[in-house]
Amino acid sequence: MTLNGVRIIKKIRFILLLLCIGVFCYSAYQLISYFYDGYKNEKDYQEIREVYDFEELSKADKEGIEDLAALRKERFAALKEINADVVAWVHVPNTNIDYPVVQGDDNSYYLDHTVEGYTSRVGAIFMDYRNKLSDESVPTDYNTIIYGHHLKSGAMFTSLKEFKDEAFFNINRYIYIDTPEGTLIYEIFSVIITEADYNYIETYFQSGEDFLSFVSDIQKRALFNRDTIIREEDKILTLSTCTYEYEDARLAVFAKLIEK
Repeated sequence: MTLNGVRIIKKIRFILLLLCIGVFCYSAYQLISYFYDGYKNEKDYQEIREVYDFEELSKADKEGIEDLAALRKERFAALKEINADVVAWVHVPNTNIDYPVVQGDDNSYYLDHTVEGYTSRVGAIFMDYRNKLSDESVPTDYNTIIYGHHLKSGAMFTSLKEFKDEAFFNINRYIYIDTPEGTLIYEIFSVIITEADYNYIETYFQSGEDFLSFVSDIQKRALFNRDTIIREEDKILTLSTCTYEYEDARLAVFAKLIEK
């Protein structure tokens, strides 16, 4: 091989080395950035939980505190000072799910914006933009949908994966949605893993019959079902997140409103 050929090979190797270093540095930056976003997001949420302490309000409710309604409204007012888009608080016992729920003008913004409004891949827990709450903060739609990311850190809606275990599903029955007017209690009746293009996130139905057909189809697809009777006049809640059994898979937990 000529001297010129050796020089060319060395240059190629050097360029390839630089490319490898560049790819490594970029990947390392992305990984560090991902975990930092998760850490910062959870730290911010911990501060928000000090503003709105669901466990404290729940305890006060059980003890029959007279000024509970005023206290709840006061706490929600504080949440709205953080972000006027806050509409509720979601709590799922025996999981890490204990978060404010925001609602934007679409289902895209809060995929990559936090509850405090800054850009982050961890996003926020958010209600479907099509859903509506009445003045009494109760759902007016058949199906209220709340979305959250599945993160490696275990935050946001990652804990929904626990409902893929039948024993966990059998023991844990309820989801609590706090609103300025009080607590909505939902009883979990089904959990599914499905393709992203399956329309389990429909909010409006032409009739009660269509709604019951929708629920029946969910129950047929479910990993587990509970013997919960769903009637035409009922309201349901859907918690939705990603799952990784296959590409573009979704995990959804469905619950019926039983108390408001």
